[in-house]
Amino acid sequence: MSKRSDLDLVLQDALGKLQAGVPYDQVLAECGEYAADLAPLLQAAQWMRQSVQTTVPRAAMVRSRARFLRAADERAARALPFMTRFRWAFNSAIILLVVAAALFFTGLGSVSALPGQALYPVKRAVEQARLVLAASNPASKLVLEESFDQRRVDEVVLLAEHAGGQRVSFAGFLSGGGVEPYNVEGILLDLNAEQLATVQD
Repeated sequence: MSKRSDLDLVLQDALGKLQAGVPYDQVLAECGEYAADLAPLLQAAQWMRQSVQTTVPRAAMVRSRARFLRAADERAARALPFMTRFRWAFNSAIILLVVAAALFFTGLGSVSALPGQALYPVKRAVEQARLVLAASNPASKLVLEESFDQRRVDEVVLLAEHAGGQRVSFAGFLSGGGVEPYNVEGILLDLNAEQLATVQD
């Protein structure tokens, strides 16, 4: 082996011992004939090792962490950029528009719904909501109730035309009796014996 490669091997061995915590004087003594050549390198390595091992004071770490957290809070507290706010507002407006359109068209489609059809409960719910809103004005509430009763009569007529058998409840005056068949608002009633006995009482 050449003297250079021997020197490299001895240096690596000496650095390993210094890193393991062997005292500098002992490591230098074990280097033998290479001690004079390796002394400046080992001193530099030892100085580097000691300077790296200096500990940061705990108080400085706490201050640094507090500054970091304060800066993070300030960044989070800043307002969102304009485009982010705009995008959020735009998306919210679109969602509200879709919901409003869905409610509008569902309500619009339910106006012509007949008993037994899917949108009929929506139609009745809209009517009930209108009655609740008109509760403060008894005259307008009475007009609404009469118009809804007329709707029920019209629905019964349409159901009879389409041979649809559905239970419908509505208000009206009962007329007929004796030889005349019973009817409500011109709609003939098909009464069973029990219902007939109730009507005749």
